[in-house]
Amino acid sequence: PTCPLIYLLVYLFHSPTQQEGQKQTMSRGTPAVWLLLVACCALAMTYYWVGMGQDTRLDSGTAPSSVGSSLRRYPFDSRNGGTFNRASRSQQLRKLWEAYHNAVLTAEEQFGSLENITRLHGDRLTDEDVVIAQKQWQQFVKVMPEYDESLFSRNRAIVVSGAAYQMDMLYAMVKMLRFHRCTLPVEVWVSSVRGEVPSDTVVQRFQRLDVEIFDLDELTQGYAKLVEQMHPTDPKEKPYIMKQLALVSANCVQCLLLDADNIPIRNPVGLFEQPAFVKAGLVLWPDFWHLQEGSAPIRAIFELPQDASLKQPDIRSVESGQLLVNKQRAWKALLLATFMQLNTRFFDPLMRQLHHLGGGGDKQTFIFASLAIKQPFHQIETPVASGGRLMSREFCGRSMIQHDFAGKIMFVHANIDKRIFLKRLADSTEWSEDLRVNDVVRRPIVEASWGVRFLLNRACEGGLYVVQVSHDYEEMSLNTTVPTIAGYDYDFERTRYGFIKEYQAMVEQETSIE
Repeated sequence: PTCPLIYLLVYLFHSPTQQEGQKQTMSRGTPAVWLLLVACCALAMTYYWVGMGQDTRLDSGTAPSSVGSSLRRYPFDSRNGGTFNRASRSQQLRKLWEAYHNAVLTAEEQFGSLENITRLHGDRLTDEDVVIAQKQWQQFVKVMPEYDESLFSRNRAIVVSGAAYQMDMLYAMVKMLRFHRCTLPVEVWVSSVRGEVPSDTVVQRFQRLDVEIFDLDELTQGYAKLVEQMHPTDPKEKPYIMKQLALVSANCVQCLLLDADNIPIRNPVGLFEQPAFVKAGLVLWPDFWHLQEGSAPIRAIFELPQDASLKQPDIRSVESGQLLVNKQRAWKALLLATFMQLNTRFFDPLMRQLHHLGGGGDKQTFIFASLAIKQPFHQIETPVASGGRLMSREFCGRSMIQHDFAGKIMFVHANIDKRIFLKRLADSTEWSEDLRVNDVVRRPIVEASWGVRFLLNRACEGGLYVVQVSHDYEEMSLNTTVPTIAGYDYDFERTRYGFIKEYQAMVEQETSIE
């Protein structure tokens, strides 16, 4: 847009020919014109680099000196060129989940309830039970809804589910994304029935950051099987299914699913461009543990190798604090994973047989569903690391540290004992080194060769931590490693602290007004 202006200025400052046939010369104002030309070109190139160029790189270059001012002037493209009508799309999604619910009921009516098997035999399945479960999921796959491209007008987005009790962490995560100049829109899916919809003030603040908040209860209301898992009556059960429901419903073809307390240390947009993701359409990250080898009912149900002497593709556990998926490619796997979560009382005990911690929840549903229908996937090779502090010579791990395709740190997932962490932040008035919780990162040299245990430890301030007890690890400093990887100098934890305090101040101000 600056080019017409530049040409106009050049024309205005241009001197007429002194004599016919004489070479044209420029007036004394010409140097100023050329300086203006250079300045305008530099400004245009800078605008392009900041607004567009960063969205195609894995590392986001030089960070802004002032985060707040950068955000106010930063151009967001919230629709990626697609059309979007919220009410119309909500109706389309209702039809999708109605068709999904009917497919579940069809399979159940034909082969019986999997929950009845659990009531009768627990996790000690008979051969007949295995066959029934096998036929039921196969029947579901035959009748489940097909992928409908008209549902997804965006190409890429970041998706978050839940987050009601950790909106401060979510706010810090979004602000950190914008700090890294990541322009991807963010969708947050919550439950109004559980009172997770934030106040209008908070919603408006998120909207300024190109974050939209959606209510999953609007989509699932009236579909008994979905509602039952969204709002389990058993206090031992958790609504893990929200993660699958959000991922399927989100308005993006290619989606990066993140937990609200999982913060990238740099712009994650380059993950979408990596050949492994382009080829497979699904990327999974590892958990701390390997699952047990050998025969197991869950493997029999999904017709997976059960000979411990063979390479078992499900042996590495999955950590779903982050997941990268192309829904057009992995649609069937996502819907089957959701089916498993709908029947969590049946599948969860079977997965926990392979590891009581590493096999449960929603995380293993993604890998078992993919293997069952032969959906290609890529699992990040670098083992998950633990971030924490040395306290009284005891390593107190508080975060899971996940990596990119090249083995460089990408995510800091503060999923362990964050209540104590957030209380300490709330009680503080300014940053101090005592608030740093990830002084040390310990990464296993060989995956699953190290000991990880959850325990209450007085040396770790009495909280619940991951404690690494093996000596087979490499150690590094998060504070010095992050700037090297990101390509610019900033203190990850201090920056995160500032964003959390910003959110807390906003909530306090809102409360005082009320």
